Amino acid sequence: MLWNKKDNTVINKLEEFETYKLNNREIFIDNISVGLANMIDGQIRVWNLLDDAIAVQDREPIKIYINCDNGTLPTITTILDAIKMSKTPVYTFNTGVVGMAALFVYLAGHKRYCYPMGVFHFDPTDFDLTPYDLNPTDSQFYTMKDCLSVIHNELKRMLIEKTDIEETQLNKHMSHSWYISTEDAVKLRICNEICRKHFKLEREER
Repeated sequence: MLWNKKDNTVINKLEEFETYKLNNREIFIDNISVGLANMIDGQIRVWNLLDDAIAVQDREPIKIYINCDNGTLPTITTILDAIKMSKTPVYTFNTGVVGMAALFVYLAGHKRYCYPMGVFHFDPTDFDLTPYDLNPTDSQFYTMKDCLSVIHNELKRMLIEKTDIEETQLNKHMSHSWYISTEDAVKLRICNEICRKHFKLEREER
């Protein structure tokens, strides 16, 4: 049972909750799949179309709440491009654990928030292209390894540009997983702000 702040009624049906999330521009990620990536892309496009006549600074932001430690890097490219192309601000929230490919969805947010006890997980072995080495029977023309190398290089660039993690530091610690607390994530500029209460953006704060 939830309270609908817009008309002070109780939300007690799943369909009503889905409508509530759409009206409040909220997306939840707990498991990344192609279907979810397509849904997020569609919703971001629709909200941008609805906002077309509204100045960017006056638009209601899209909120993506993430508690996910999975996903493959190629799967998230749709989400990353959708966020990047969105004129309507997209805010991302770590509500528990954000790791693996989901970390890059989080980093794509125009503003990034985290619950006080949130954890960030980065596994550099995701960038290991060894499993995609050519077999003797493989074609030498535009291989899977070539394609993934482009994606991996772009994600590395994104990680370095959006945080205070230096390339030398990244290269030095590529053999083990990293687990980063909320406080350390703020120091590294992975997270912009720690949530001290549930998010509510008043118009005068925009």
